Amino acid sequence: MSTSATQPLPASAPAQRTDLDHPSGPSMATVVWGLVLVTVAVLTVLGDLVGWNLDPTLVLPAILLGAGLLLVASATVAVLRGRKRQD
Repeated sequence: MSTSATQPLPASAPAQRTDLDHPSGPSMATVVWGLVLVTVAVLTVLGDLVGWNLDPTLVLPAILLGAGLLLVASATVAVLRGRKRQD
C-alpha cells in the first residue's frame, strides 16, 4: 500500500456551447402536431356552429397528409441549412 497523497486533477475549462448543440425554440414536430390538433378542434366547433357535415374519413387523412408534408419540408430545410453552415 502506498503512503503518497493523491493529487487532485486540474480543473478543465467548461466546454464551449454553440447554437448547433441545443437549438432554441420548440421542435418543428411539436408545432406541426399542435397545428393538427388546433385544426381538428376548429373544424369540429365550426361544423357544430355552422351546421357543416364534414366526413371525418376524408378530413382527417387530408389534415395528416398536410402535416406530414410540412414535417418533410421542415426536415429538408434543416438539412440544407446544416450543409450551408458546414461550408
